[in-house]
Parts: sequence; structure tokens; C-alpha cells
Amino acid sequence: NLENALNSPHQDISLGAAQALALTASPKAKQALRTLLEQPQPEPHQKEQLNTWQTSIIGALTGLESIAEADSIETIEPFISSKIKISFSSNSKV
Repeated sequence: NLENALNSPHQDISLGAAQALALTASPKAKQALRTLLEQPQPEPHQKEQLNTWQTSIIGALTGLESIAEADSIETIEPFISSKIKISFSSNSKV
């Protein structure tokens, strides 16, 4: 069940579940995606954690985009105006 997967201790599983549920505009998906966006950015020297964080952020932003509700703008806006560099790659699996 996708709603149970939202609570997985494995971030990739909870992200995948949230993205799938976002396609149905599920309020639970929106909350899970917002929670993922609240993760602090790892330090630059923590390469693996930084890559995982970036993948999670891109996935959460993509999920919120698919929900396309006006109140998602206030969640997404800090990432648009931020100086945090997030690279969207055509090779991304998100």
C-alpha cells in the first residue's frame, strides 16, 4: 500500500510512494513531499549525503508540481529563489 510506504525508513521508498500518490493529488502525498523539502542541506564535503538530499529535493519538487495546487507555490518558492544549487540532469532518474 502506497500510504504505508510513505512512512518507510528508506527515503527512496517514501519518495517514490509520495510521487505516485501525488498523481492522485493525495493530501498525504503533499504532506510527505513537504516534509522531504524540510530536510537540511548536508555540508558540501558530505558528497553522498548531498547527492541523496539533492535527489530527494528534486523528486519532492517534481511531485508537488504534479499536484499543481496554488498552496504548493509557497513551499516551492524558497527553492526557486535560493542560492542553493540543485542541478537537474537529463540523466536524472527522478
